[in-house]
Amino acid sequence: MKPATCLLVLLTLIFAPGLRAGDGAQADTLRTGSGEFLRGKFLKLEGGKVHFQTTDLGTVQVPVERVEELALGAARKVRIRLGIDVRGQEEVTLSTRKGLLVIRGDGGEREVRLSEVKGIDEAVPAGEATWNVSGRAFVSYTDGNTKNFALGYRFDVRRNTPLNEIKLFAEGNILQDRKLEEDQVRRRDYGMGLFYRYLAPFRMTCDLSQDLFINEFAGFHYRSVTATGLSYFPVREADASWSLSAAATYTVEDLIRKAEDREFFGARAGTEIDVWAEKRALHLRLKAEVNFDFEELKNITALYEALLEIRAFEIFTFGISFRDVYDNLPPPK
Repeated sequence: MKPATCLLVLLTLIFAPGLRAGDGAQADTLRTGSGEFLRGKFLKLEGGKVHFQTTDLGTVQVPVERVEELALGAARKVRIRLGIDVRGQEEVTLSTRKGLLVIRGDGGEREVRLSEVKGIDEAVPAGEATWNVSGRAFVSYTDGNTKNFALGYRFDVRRNTPLNEIKLFAEGNILQDRKLEEDQVRRRDYGMGLFYRYLAPFRMTCDLSQDLFINEFAGFHYRSVTATGLSYFPVREADASWSLSAAATYTVEDLIRKAEDREFFGARAGTEIDVWAEKRALHLRLKAEVNFDFEELKNITALYEALLEIRAFEIFTFGISFRDVYDNLPPPK
């Protein structure tokens, strides 16, 4: 036998038992009430059955009432459900100790019996639609060509399913007082819109929106903006999201002072960051948006906004928003 061959055989004899021992130490085990002993990997608990991948028999399903003991070789991240709703799964670290399941989560550590658990890493079915309705009142101060105080309101209706999202909004001002000595006025402007988003694969979404604004102080009786485009989410987690979006737009403006009305195509590019903390009681949003006018390429409008919200008493939300709007549009003639 050549020396190289001898060395290879020797290394195999030394390391192979160690590898087998390491695998055994990490293996999960399951013992039934009738004395059957299984070694392999625990997969999930679903439909009242433990799904267990054995080393010899493949994947087997054992009813929970037949399981005498489940021992995990190592702690792992899982989604666990103790309640009735299959969508109410909690992300925890799961291990075992003396025949009990040890759950470590936001509420600390607790021990439970396997029979007390409704599911582990269950498949979440396509859910029914969830609705959210919110209303808010706001006070704002604007410092620009004129100093402006405003009292206003906004209503939002949201419908979510695992495949799509629909939003409706309406907002306006019940009082706007421009601080001009020669022209103290109350100005009312309104906005309303519809937003539809289809949740596509690969962190992509298909977006469609229709907005209508009424604001004579801005130079138009109304402005209608229709947009369709795509968004990409580099981050889309439960407590954080970051989106990059681009859309084609079609705008119709009914201008004041007998100016010629405008209809033009354009584009919109934007990014939005949302972060939630303290069990979603604290919300931070950063948003930037740029709009282009293909008819007058020099015409650009931009919006920058920072929003901080705090939820109190479960139903009230208090927040502050900083918004800057830029445009180089000429005044209507």
